[in-house]
Amino acid sequence: MLLEPLLPPCIRLPGIRPLSDPIRRAQLNSYIDRVIDRDMPELGRRVRRPTQLRNWMTAYGAATASTTSWEKIRDAATPGSDDKPSRTTTSPYRDALERLFVLDPVPAWAPTRSHLNQLASSPKHHLVDPALAVALLGLDERALLHGDAEPEHIVRDGPFLGSLFESLVTLSVRVNASNCEARVHHFRTHRGEREVDLIVE
Repeated sequence: MLLEPLLPPCIRLPGIRPLSDPIRRAQLNSYIDRVIDRDMPELGRRVRRPTQLRNWMTAYGAATASTTSWEKIRDAATPGSDDKPSRTTTSPYRDALERLFVLDPVPAWAPTRSHLNQLASSPKHHLVDPALAVALLGLDERALLHGDAEPEHIVRDGPFLGSLFESLVTLSVRVNASNCEARVHHFRTHRGEREVDLIVE
């Protein structure tokens, strides 16, 4: 089946491929815990509320392959809370997660000579491996392939499996593009009438 490799593989974490499903899930969750408990503090980002950071990562994973706004991700991570973290509070954590290669957003491409226009466009959200999004959301093969009810905090319209598949393709393209010293972008018009998932430059 074409989609079968999407569920277990972890291209960036190949050592866990031959493991059984429960052990593979445990490995992925342990990796996420290590990022929050050890890797972030080693970068000088002490995490005062680990659960809140994990909730934010989960919401980010739910926004995989989308340009969902920061506000929507924040609101999905803090449902029912009046004390929502500001952008200045979460930006250092997001930057640290990018430095740790946990977040791997695809920058926008603008068909103009204006670099300011390019920088003003929203990146497309991706984790370094779609298996991390699956682990953060607590999904399994049955939920993805058989259309079981998706968690309410998935903030993207349409089937989430399609978003994960796009993320897997993006990962594969970026790995090969880096070998050719090429850059990968996405393109989306302001209102979303036109969209190109990947542009290799």
